[in-house]
Amino acid sequence: GTGAEGALRFLSEMAVPHTYPVVQSCLEALLKDNWNPDPWKWSTEFKPESGLFGADNVRAVVFSYFGIEDYDFIQTEIQRTLGYVGEVSSIPSIEEITGTYGNKLYYTGTPLPDLYNLKLLAFTQSWRNDENIKAIAGAIERLIDLSPLPNIYIKMKSQLIAPARISPSNLKLSLLDLKPKEWFWWTHTMELFARMGIVKRVPSLLRQAN
Repeated sequence: GTGAEGALRFLSEMAVPHTYPVVQSCLEALLKDNWNPDPWKWSTEFKPESGLFGADNVRAVVFSYFGIEDYDFIQTEIQRTLGYVGEVSSIPSIEEITGTYGNKLYYTGTPLPDLYNLKLLAFTQSWRNDENIKAIAGAIERLIDLSPLPNIYIKMKSQLIAPARISPSNLKLSLLDLKPKEWFWWTHTMELFARMGIVKRVPSLLRQAN
């Protein structure tokens, strides 16, 4: 990502605390009523059935990078995200959740989780109990079963929008078969799965980790 989200993610990865003046100022700005004064056209749309999870989803992720999750809007997004990800367990096939527009697939219901959904669960703690972890592990196992994941777009009127996809698209690949670019993305995605505490509960992830 670019902009504020990417910059703050970088600072959190460098172990810069949320009390550091620049970070603190940015987070305080994100708490103002007009925190998103010039939004991208569809960024504020909340249509999860189509794959648009709303601007608060990304905003909650930014706070989670710094271990902050006690604001009401963050707790709301965590609960919503548990639902988004959990629904993957009930997806019978990619064909059942997609339609075709201009020879491209788009979501018609129960979208696959995007990268920010995984990040929010990876960097927060309050959702974690045995029931939720078991449910999320089952959903990720189903996501792996459905892979390789095709490019699926979000359709808004006549426009197709690319979501923040999870990479690599084939989560079944053996580490021995990964290409250089796939190595980068697999490491990134595996880190999120590990942070979520589900690796030992998903056999294919455990094989990869070992």
